Amino acid sequence: MALYRKRPVVIEAVPVSDLVAELFQRQQLWPGWAVEAFESGVLQVGEHSVQIKTLEGEMVGEGSDWIIRGVKGELYPCKPDILAATYEAVAADPSDASPAAKLADEMRRGTARFGSGDR
Repeated sequence: MALYRKRPVVIEAVPVSDLVAELFQRQQLWPGWAVEAFESGVLQVGEHSVQIKTLEGEMVGEGSDWIIRGVKGELYPCKPDILAATYEAVAADPSDASPAAKLADEMRRGTARFGSGDR
């Protein structure tokens, strides 16, 4: 059996509760990708939950769930415990990122340099 580790990718996420609470103010408070998904019919917002049309079918996000925008722009609901176990918060501005996050980003891009004096 082979073992695998998730690659360090950055995703965007918004709590379902924010989408539901801010339904009527969405143009000002939602992330742009959520507005686009709502306007295109991919994301439907109800009184206490959201429905998302995915390649696997329609999925529902409720209450404390998060809606994640994946690396290819796909949307899906995620339970808060899974989000916490799988992802860590990163700085929106790369200059604010921790040294480890910066190194992970450089490694992903293939621009990391290793050698004497480099960390």
